[in-house]
Amino acid sequence: TLRSTLGFCEQADCACFQIFGMDVLLDEDCKPWLLELNSSPSMKIDQTRPWLEDRDIEFPRCTCCDFPVPHIHERCVCDSVVKG
Repeated sequence: TLRSTLGFCEQADCACFQIFGMDVLLDEDCKPWLLELNSSPSMKIDQTRPWLEDRDIEFPRCTCCDFPVPHIHERCVCDSVVKG
């Protein structure tokens, strides 16, 4: 965390930063409401979900260690727009 590197950065003359993620909801008056603050937000724009035989037959099954069962990696449209 940033707090744990505070003394180090002053001694080493380096620039430190930490990224926070905020989930905000806008009401009908465009007033922002903070829903959640994340200290380590994901910067990925894809998601991992279980591979379903009846739905994903045209996609290859992945068995990497990201997910405990056969799965598929797909781009999340919302994250692509926001983070892309």
